Amino acid sequence: MSGQSVSRALTRLADLTAEAVGSAHGGVAAAVRGVLRLGRDRSVVVVGRDGTSATMRLHESRFSGMDTIGSQLLSGSYEPTTRRVLEALVTSGSTVVDVGANIGYFTVLSALLAGPTGRVIAFEPEPRNHAVLTDNVARNGLRQVMVVQAACADRVGQHELSINSSETGWHRLVAAGEVGRGKRVVVEVTTVDTIVGEAPVDVVKIDVEGHEGAVVTGMAQTLADNPGITVILEHSPAQARLAGLDPLAPVTLLHQAGLRHTYVVREDKAVLEKIDVESLRSRDVKTGRSVNLVMRAQPWPADSAVPVVS
Repeated sequence: MSGQSVSRALTRLADLTAEAVGSAHGGVAAAVRGVLRLGRDRSVVVVGRDGTSATMRLHESRFSGMDTIGSQLLSGSYEPTTRRVLEALVTSGSTVVDVGANIGYFTVLSALLAGPTGRVIAFEPEPRNHAVLTDNVARNGLRQVMVVQAACADRVGQHELSINSSETGWHRLVAAGEVGRGKRVVVEVTTVDTIVGEAPVDVVKIDVEGHEGAVVTGMAQTLADNPGITVILEHSPAQARLAGLDPLAPVTLLHQAGLRHTYVVREDKAVLEKIDVESLRSRDVKTGRSVNLVMRAQPWPADSAVPVVS
């Protein structure tokens, strides 16, 4: 076996290990937190900038707040800096696209920030997540939200979705040629361009477990039509490589579309860190770490409540 082959094999083993360990650790920790909350309310309150609020329910049954997302929502620790980024970007009348909406935390927050004159399009293919998402939108009377039960990619059709047994946020499209294991369901697949059409868009948030490149490919027209757009993108190297995809593909595509100002969301420090694309390759792609990136054609506003560090 050549040196390159050995290196690729070791890298893939590291990715698989990172996914397995991360799943196990996250599942155990979340389960402990969930057990401690048995009998407590399975809902969280989301508050908008002007004090308007919405009550979101979490998953029932085996997903009753025992997965990582549910537990973090209950504790108030779910992506707090990403929330602040959205609060800085979304104003009354804004249009937000939430790709991989899960049960709708950022969908509901965006709807409160955009108000009744705004528009939010939320994509979620997994049946359980979609049911809770739809209920959370309906129970709060968020008429400005359009829920689409489909995965976003670079084509329209159908595809298998791999269902994670313990984490509601880790469902993912099955990679081409992947040997079947675990539960799978067939879901509808569409593109952002197909659903959005010619409507203006201010913010797109994408979190699809490594398949972000296909989503960006399928929103080329949306990017071209909206030069002032901001994209919040999950950068998940291990997930992308497990699907046989280039982790930097979505970042490169967005950069080529003119979104050349790139920032890492530092959740623990409540700041954005300015970064260049190549440093992402050297620093993050070799690990299983996932981070949110903010990409824009213009620099992040200096007067924003979320500061930038170099």
